[in-house]
Amino acid sequence: MSLGRDGKVSAATPGGGKRGRHGAAALNGAKRPGAGHDRLRGQLAAATAELDRLARMSQAASKSARIGSWELELPSRELVWSSELYRIHDVDPGTRVSLETALDVYPLEHRGRLERAIEQAIGTGQPFDLELPLVSLRGEVRWVRLTGEAEWAGATPVRLVGAMQNITEQRRRDHMLQRLARHDDLTGLPNRKLFRENLELALRSADTNGTNMALMLIDVDDFKTTNDTFGHDNGDRLLQEFARRLKLCFRVEDTIARIGGDEFAVVLPDSPQVEGLERLANRIRVEMAGGFEVEGESVEMSASLGIALYPDHAANATELLRQADIALYNSKEGGRGVHCFYSHAMGEQLALRHRTLTAIRGAIVAREIMPFYQPIVRASDYQPVGLEALVRWVRQEDQVVPPALFMAALTDPLLGTVIGEIMLTAVANQISTWQEEGNVVVPVSVNVASDQIAWPDFGPALLNLLAAYNVPPHLVSVEITEDVILSQDRQALVGALNALSAAGIKIDFDDFGTGYASLTHLKEYPVDRIKLDRSFISQLPHDRESLGIVRAVISLAHELNKEVIAEGVETAEQAALLADMGCDFLQGYLFSKPMPAAEAGEYLRRRPEPAVPVRAGEVVRLSGRRKARAEARRG
Repeated sequence: MSLGRDGKVSAATPGGGKRGRHGAAALNGAKRPGAGHDRLRGQLAAATAELDRLARMSQAASKSARIGSWELELPSRELVWSSELYRIHDVDPGTRVSLETALDVYPLEHRGRLERAIEQAIGTGQPFDLELPLVSLRGEVRWVRLTGEAEWAGATPVRLVGAMQNITEQRRRDHMLQRLARHDDLTGLPNRKLFRENLELALRSADTNGTNMALMLIDVDDFKTTNDTFGHDNGDRLLQEFARRLKLCFRVEDTIARIGGDEFAVVLPDSPQVEGLERLANRIRVEMAGGFEVEGESVEMSASLGIALYPDHAANATELLRQADIALYNSKEGGRGVHCFYSHAMGEQLALRHRTLTAIRGAIVAREIMPFYQPIVRASDYQPVGLEALVRWVRQEDQVVPPALFMAALTDPLLGTVIGEIMLTAVANQISTWQEEGNVVVPVSVNVASDQIAWPDFGPALLNLLAAYNVPPHLVSVEITEDVILSQDRQALVGALNALSAAGIKIDFDDFGTGYASLTHLKEYPVDRIKLDRSFISQLPHDRESLGIVRAVISLAHELNKEVIAEGVETAEQAALLADMGCDFLQGYLFSKPMPAAEAGEYLRRRPEPAVPVRAGEVVRLSGRRKARAEARRG
């Protein structure tokens, strides 16, 4: 039996020949063998039915798999298709199709590939397996997998035979999977993988063509707060709108990618010069300034940008990314909506920061971070009423490193919080020690960083710490700066400070007047004392503007029933002037440098004699001993 080209099955006799007149006579003649012959006819009928069933299943499977067969007779160039090939080409079944017509359905560049494969199969016997697009009679583009090989009669190829499968849906699925693997599913922008590929391509193109390119890293400012406030679904919608507006700012050839939660990157091949990039950064700022609507209200969003140029700033993709990231870091340090171009000075600054953070991590492990204490005195008689705990790094060779030299660690979110915990624990332990020794104990102020007070359990944790060391809450004051107020959620911060205040802990507003906090914060937050920044005090008594500011702040604070501490008092004339203006407390080198705990304890035990400040405008004359002591303290 055999399956013909038309899909029909023909049966053969046991001898191999077809049933002719004599075969029929043998089966149907007068001398029939009876029951045995009938069984044979039944078996043949059953076999024929099974073959027909298998043929139908084969045709159904071919149709389901969209696979058809084809033959090309080489001498006559006659082309024979199965029914599935007619369906793939949208041609009526049975239509005679020439080889030229069959080849014309392929786009020119793909037709060339197929013709070369056919010539190679005929010439060398090499089979082929190609994936090609074709255009059907209805004008639809379909992808097919086309296989073929030559059949030979001796050394002569006589025909090509092969199969064709419609793989259009498979290609579409593969394309979708590739897109998902290389694009961000939220914004539809290229993801980090595709971004990196396009960055490498842009670098190679710049090298080949001798052109420049730019990399821009973009970070949505304070997105975490917005996301926490309005929820993640609204946060996703904001990112989608941000991405849409971002695309309006760039060219078609630029790659705009989302490479992190709220981080975007743009590859600009053959980029404009610095002036053009400046205009582009300003356009992004304007595009984002329109406000974003969330649940009926307008939300302000801005972006910080870091820009690096190739080949000016880097030799490869990794370096370019690092330099753009350094520029972005400097932008975010400068505030919201800022853009920066990379400079070598930035790189050196970041390297110094890295060395500093590494050194401070080692100092924390070695227990070299500790508080020094500086007295706070009453302005009326210079009697100590408190201490401020100031962080110091005391190296093993007793070298004291001031905080200005490791400020990078204090502003680092993680290390700043760790150092804050060390300071609070050390202060609680020291107050407890002084109490056990029967020493005079005064309240101690501790500066709290914004990342530290942002912890939801900061208030309870501090109160538990004091209880563990048997320290009454009124012996500790918490100092907050304007940065803390401006960087925290107002409602949460008010709640945390109110809880501390209710427990008896005083709240000091440090560095008042140096930032952007408004006077309304004095009313909104439970502030007990305002600390005048040393930048105002250092100009006294000669700078009239500083004099006016100090006098106004003292008057305002007293109107609001708050006390005032002046920091950085270094001369007796400054002390007298501040006392005359009604300042409540003074702090500075005139009275004492910051001291280690042992010296601070001794200072409290001997308590300096009360002194009467000279009146403002009088000539200040100190005894030799007091003058020497004051000069030593200033040194």
